[in-house]
Order: sequence, then C-alpha cells, then structure tokens
Amino acid sequence: MAYTTLSDLFKGICDAIRAKDGTTGTINHQDIPTRISAITTGGTSADALSKAMIDKSVTAITADELSGITKIGKYAFAQCNKLTSVVIPNNITTIGAHSFEFSGLTSIVIPDSVTELGYEKLGPGGYCFYICVNLQSVTLPNNIKTIYDSTFRHCDALKNITIPSSVTKIEQSAFSSSGLSSIVIPNTVSSIGSAAFSYCSSLSSITLSNSITELTDTLFYGCTALTGITIPNTVNKIGYWSFGGCTGLISIEIPASVTVIDSSAFSSCTNLKTITVHNASGVIQNAPWGATNASIIYTT
Repeated sequence: MAYTTLSDLFKGICDAIRAKDGTTGTINHQDIPTRISAITTGGTSADALSKAMIDKSVTAITADELSGITKIGKYAFAQCNKLTSVVIPNNITTIGAHSFEFSGLTSIVIPDSVTELGYEKLGPGGYCFYICVNLQSVTLPNNIKTIYDSTFRHCDALKNITIPSSVTKIEQSAFSSSGLSSIVIPNTVSSIGSAAFSYCSSLSSITLSNSITELTDTLFYGCTALTGITIPNTVNKIGYWSFGGCTGLISIEIPASVTVIDSSAFSSCTNLKTITVHNASGVIQNAPWGATNASIIYTT
C-alpha cells in the first residue's frame, strides 16, 4: 500500500502494530520510536519503514513527520520526483545511500546531528543526491567526515557548496557532472577520489587542500571553464588524464614536490601553452604529458 503523506504512513504503521499485538488501543506518534527507528528500503526488521510505503507523488516532508526516527535509510525517497522540500530535524543522525536520488529537491539544510551522509554499512555508499537536477542549495552538516561516491553527481543546478572542515575524504565522482562554478576544498581533506570533479563544465575556480598528495586519475577531466589552478606543494603525483580535456587551461605550474606525472595528464588541453616545472633537478618522465601545444619551462 502506498501513502500520500508521512502522516498517513504513520497511521498505517500504528494500524499494523495494533494488528500484530492484537490490541485496539491508541498508539501515540511519540511512541513510534520504540518500535521503529529508520526509514529504509524495507524488509522484515521491526526498525524499517519501506520506501514502497511512500507515494512517489509526495511533494514535501516536514520536521514533525520525521520526528520519530533517527535514520533515513537507503533509497528512502529515491525517485520522488515531485518532492521539492524536506525539513530534516535534529533527531536524524544518518542519511543512507541513494536516499534522495532522482528526487525533485531544490534545496536542503542538513543539521549537524547528521554524521553520515550516504552511508551504507554493507557495500559502497554514496549517491545520496544523484541526479537531483533541480538541487540548487545544500547546507552540509559540520560533523560528516566523508563525501561518498557520486553524492552530488549530475546535480546540474548546484553552483556552489561549502565543504565543512570536518570532511577528510571526498570519494570518486562525488561532484562529477554537477553545475559547480567554484569550490574551496578545506585543508582537512587529505584524499580526493578519481573523477571527483570530472565534467564540471562550469567550474572556473577551485582551491585545493594543502593536505592532499595526489591529483587522482581524471580528477578534473572535461572541466572546460578552468583556466588556471594552484597545485599545493604537498602533491607528489598527477594522475592519468587528471586535467584531460580542460580546454580552457592556458598555463600551469608544477611544484617541486611533484615527482610523477602520467603521460596523459594534460591530454586534449588544446589551449595549454605553458607548463612551468619547479623540479628541474628531479626526474619527471613523459613530458609534455599529453599537452602537445605546450612549452615546458624548467626552473630550479
């Protein structure tokens, strides 16, 4: 059975509890947390609300409607393409993988009570807001440590986002194909996965963390609006097609810390004219690393 609102959903849950217990008494809304603690994909556990119980035509979710749970589970509101508004209360601590993917959300504020966003205990997590093409504004909580795989992938309308200083890891494809125009990676981030910002065609400004040691494979692939970037002197490797297809890139400086550059790191950077390498005494093979139109300047 599908429910149009979460209020109707909770009424259905109460009816099911009464039927199971063989009672006819009143079950108050505030008593439900003793029986149910999560909205998830379903199953037989007593702490699960099935996504099948949520009507895909739902348009809004209030804080009161989520007051009786601590977790929004995997796929909970996936494909609710009419859902534009969600108010997440402070009792929520975990938002599961795929929880809002393909939904119609336009903005969301995630409270600091949430410590896991896109979490999946078994197998890969992420995809929390995957293909939320109307999502324009996101406030992230200050207690998450990881932005998981493809969390904001294909969020076309998302132009800016502030990454909190609690984050230490950004996984692969986290922001791939999003509408980001600028982003600052805090210095707490020590790992950025492959293709994390690939195909962000509007991304023209990025500040990298000075704690990362590698620009991973296809990290900025297809970021055609990127005209320049400062690589921190903590980086020692630039990976496969890391800047591939960055046709707006004109010049770039490689700090002395870099000792390995993949042979295709700058492939299809057709307008890249100058690569300044501040490690003339080091051995960096495969120059010009795919940038066929670039001149290499070595300095000491």
